Amino acid sequence: MPALLSRLARRDVALALPVVSSFLVTPVMADESCNSESVLWSSDRATIEVGNGSAVVCSLEELATLVPTDLLQILEPGLFFLSSDLYIRDGSTVTIQGPEAGGTVAELRILSSNAPQAAHPFFQITADYGTLIIDSTRISSWDDMTGGPDEIWSNGRSFLSAKSKLDSSDPANPVPRESTMDVYNSDIGYLGYNAAESQGLAWKVNGKTATDVSVFDTVGVYGTIRNNVIHHLYYGSYSYGGQAMEWSNNVFRNNVKYGLDPHDDSDYLVIVDNIAHDNGANGIICSIRCDHLTITGNITYNNDGHGIMLHSKITDSLVADNIVYNNRVAGIALFDADNTVVRNNHIYNNQIGIRLSAGADNNLIENNVIENNAQGYVTYLSKADYVDGDGRPRGNTLTDNLFSGNAENAILLKQGEDHLFSDNIFVDNGPITLRDSHDAVFFNTSLAGDNATVVSESSTSQFERISPFFLQTTGDSVTEFVSAEGQIYDLSRGRDISTFDDSASALAVDPAMVAGYTTVNPRPLFLQSNADAVQAYIRGWKLEGDYAKELWMRAYTAGVEVTVRIGDLLPDTAYQVLDINRGTPISSVSSDSNGEIVFTAPLASRVIEKLRVQPL
Repeated sequence: MPALLSRLARRDVALALPVVSSFLVTPVMADESCNSESVLWSSDRATIEVGNGSAVVCSLEELATLVPTDLLQILEPGLFFLSSDLYIRDGSTVTIQGPEAGGTVAELRILSSNAPQAAHPFFQITADYGTLIIDSTRISSWDDMTGGPDEIWSNGRSFLSAKSKLDSSDPANPVPRESTMDVYNSDIGYLGYNAAESQGLAWKVNGKTATDVSVFDTVGVYGTIRNNVIHHLYYGSYSYGGQAMEWSNNVFRNNVKYGLDPHDDSDYLVIVDNIAHDNGANGIICSIRCDHLTITGNITYNNDGHGIMLHSKITDSLVADNIVYNNRVAGIALFDADNTVVRNNHIYNNQIGIRLSAGADNNLIENNVIENNAQGYVTYLSKADYVDGDGRPRGNTLTDNLFSGNAENAILLKQGEDHLFSDNIFVDNGPITLRDSHDAVFFNTSLAGDNATVVSESSTSQFERISPFFLQTTGDSVTEFVSAEGQIYDLSRGRDISTFDDSASALAVDPAMVAGYTTVNPRPLFLQSNADAVQAYIRGWKLEGDYAKELWMRAYTAGVEVTVRIGDLLPDTAYQVLDINRGTPISSVSSDSNGEIVFTAPLASRVIEKLRVQPL
C-alpha cells in the first residue's frame, strides 16, 4: 500500500519482513483548549461530542467539569462513571490517564445495563477522526443491576473504538479522516459484543465494499497497545485496516472469542512479547490480506482454537521465538498464507504442532522445536472457495527442526505438493505419513526411536541421506532413494537394484516391488563409475563375525571401472576383494580406523560381476 505507507514515518523494511519497533503518524495538531464551545452534549440523546468543528485536547477530568453528571460524573476521587456515548471528532484528542500517567482517572466505569427497558443500555467511547489516549487506568463496563462489570455480552455491551474513513464530500478532493487509539499500562475488561466496531477494543477503516478495497490504499487507523491486561472482552483487540500498529507486552486472557484479531488489510503490524491464554477461540489470529507482520516473543496457551493463526491471503510475515502450548487445535496454523517465515518457536502439547492448509505456499519453517503434540506437522486441502488455485499447500520448506514425541504422526503431509524437508531430526514420534502428496523431498534426515516409519499412501517422494527406517507403501506410490555421493540403499525385501553413474545413484520403490513394506537401510557403500549407468545390488552385509560384504554389479558398456568406498568393516584390518565369478582376488587393502576401504573394480559388459569383501 505505497500511497498509505508514504505517509508513515517508520523504520525501513529489510528482507521483506518488518522491523518496525516504533512509528509516528503525523497528527492533526489541536489548536484550541478544551472548553464549553468545543464540547457538545445532550442528556436526551446521552451523548458527548468533543470537537465541534475544531481540534482540541480534552482530558476526562476536563470533560467532567463541562457536562452534566447524568452523562459523566466523579463518584469518588479517582473513580469516574460514564453514562453516555463519547465521540472524539474533528481531529481532537481525549486523554484518560491514571495517577501514574499524570492524571486522576484511576478507574472508569461505563454504564452497560441489563435492566429491562433501559433507554440506553450501553455506551461507547469512539474516536471518529480523532485520537483517544488511555494510560495507567482501569476501564470496564458496569452493570447497574449487579453492581459489577457486565458479564453478559450477548445483548450488547459497552465498548471502545477508533474509526477512520475517506471523506468524499468533495469528490474531486477526497480527504482521509484518520483516527488513533493508544492504550498503555491499563486494565481493560468486560467490554464488547458481536457487532461491527463493537468487539471491545476495535480499530476500523470504513468504506470498503465487497468489490472495492481501495480505501485501504489511502486511509489507515492507528494505535500502540502496550503493557496492558485485556480480559473478558468479546475480542481482546480487533483491527480492520490497521497500519503499523503495535501490540507489545500485553496479556490477552479470558476473552469470549479471540485474544488478538487484526483483520482485513492490517499491515506492517508488530505483535511482540504478549501473552494470550484461555481465550474462547484463537490466541492470536491475523486474517484476510494482511502483510508484513512481525509476531515474535509471544506466549500463547490454553486457547480454544489455535495458538497463532495466519488466515487468508497473509503474506511476507515473520512468526518467531514464540512459545505455543496446550491449545485445542494447532500451535501455529497457516491458512492460505504465503512467503512467511516460522522460526525458532517452541510448540508443544497441542493437537497439531504446525498446520498448513488452503494453499499455504512457499513458507519457510526452520529451527523450531515441535514436541509432544498429537501430530507434529500437518498439511491438507481446505475449502476451495476460500483460495485461488487448487488449494494444496505447495512449495514449503522445513529445515533444522526437531520433532519429538508427536505420537500420532511426526508429519502428516496430506494433499501437499513440492515440499522440501532438510536437516530435520525426528525422535520417538509416530510415522511420517504422506497421503495423496507429491514430490516431497527429504534430505539429511535423522530418524531415531522405536517407530522410525514412513507411510506412503498414493504419494511420490524422494529421500537422500536418511537414517534407517521402515517403509509402508500403498496405492500408486513411488518412493525414490537418491544420493549425489552414489550411496546404495539396502531393502529387507523386494528387488532393490540401484542405478548409479559418475554423479549419483538412485533406487525407485513401488508397492509391488516390496509387497507393501520393507526396511530401508542406507549402507555406507558409495559407488561411482567412469562411464554410463551401472546397476548395483547388495547381496550380503554382515555386521558381525568377519563383517564380510557381497556386492553385485552390472555394466552395459565395455571399459567400465567402478570406484567402491565401503564401510561397516572391522577397523585397521587387512581385507581382500574377491571376484566370485573368476575365483580370483581383485585387490588387497587395509581398512582405516573407521572401518572403511576404497578400491577400484573393472566390470565386463552385460555380466553380473560378483564381489566379496572379506578379511585376509
